[in-house]
Amino acid sequence: MAKDVAIVACCDPKMLPGACCALLSAYRHIPGRKATFFLIVRDASDTDRQAIERFQEVHSIAISVTYVTGEDLFEEIRGFGAYALRLQLDAFLGDKFERVLYLDSDTIVIADLGPLFDLDFKGNLIAAVDDFMKEIPHNIKRCESLGLKFGQYFNSGVILFNWTADASEQLFSKTRKVIISRKLRIPDQDALNEVVANRWLRLPVGWNFGSPFHSRLSLNPKIVHFTGGGKGRKPWEAASIGLHKNYRAFYVDALNNTPWSDFVQAGNWKDRFQGEMRAFIEGIRRYSNVLGFLKRHRPENI
Repeated sequence: MAKDVAIVACCDPKMLPGACCALLSAYRHIPGRKATFFLIVRDASDTDRQAIERFQEVHSIAISVTYVTGEDLFEEIRGFGAYALRLQLDAFLGDKFERVLYLDSDTIVIADLGPLFDLDFKGNLIAAVDDFMKEIPHNIKRCESLGLKFGQYFNSGVILFNWTADASEQLFSKTRKVIISRKLRIPDQDALNEVVANRWLRLPVGWNFGSPFHSRLSLNPKIVHFTGGGKGRKPWEAASIGLHKNYRAFYVDALNNTPWSDFVQAGNWKDRFQGEMRAFIEGIRRYSNVLGFLKRHRPENI
C-alpha cells in the first residue's frame, strides 16, 4: 500500500521563487504517486502571497502554504534565519505522514522520486547524503564536538524523515534544544547531526548532488543542490549563464508568467567568464575534498 508522503520547503521572501521551483520539480517527478506539498514561509508580504497563488495557478500545483512570523515559532529557533524553520516541521505538518522529504530552496529534482518513497529506513531516523568535508584537524574536531567520528556527518539540504519514528523519538524538540545549547558553525545542520548521531541511512550522493560534484555526471544526479552563493553558484545568478545553462532554463520556464519572471538574472560574456573562472579555481581547490569523499565511499556504494 502506498505510503503517505509529504514534500516540504521552507524559506523567507528572498528565496520564495527558488522554494516554489523546488516543489514544482518534485511534483514533476512523482509519476503515478501521491504526495502532499507544503511551503513554510516566514515574514511574507501580501505581494508574496499573491505571487505564490499565481505560481500555483500557472502550474496547476496545489501547495499547502503556512505563513509565519517570529511570534509563531518556538522560542528556541525564533532568533535564527528561515533555515531553522525545518526544525518546527513537527508542528507544521502534524502526524498523518509516514515519511517527509525536505528540500532546500536551492535544490531541484531531476529524476523519479519513487525510490525514496519505497526506501527501507532499516530502523534509522532519517536518510541523507554525506556532507563532503576535507579531512583536516578543524573538521575532525568539529565532528568530534558533536559526538561523531569524521565521515559520519550528513548535509541537511535534502532529508528524508522517517516521520513516525521521528515523532516517537521527539527528534525535532531535541534538535531545538541543541541549537540553543551552544554556538554551532551551521546551527540547524550541526544540531540535527548531533541528535540523529549515526541513526541515519546513507543515501547515494546523487540524491543531494552538491556543487563539488556538478561535473561528475557519472554519479547519477537525482536532486541537484546549488550550495553556496555568488559568482554563479546558483543558476539564477548572472554568472551562471555558462555553468548552469540547462538548470537556468528550468527556472526561466517555471517562473514565466509569474511575478518572479525576472528572478533569473540576465548575464553577459563578462559574467560568464567570471563564473567559469570561479568554478575552475574552486574545482582545483576542492578537488581533494571530492577525491577524499569518493575514497571513503566507493562508487559501487554511491
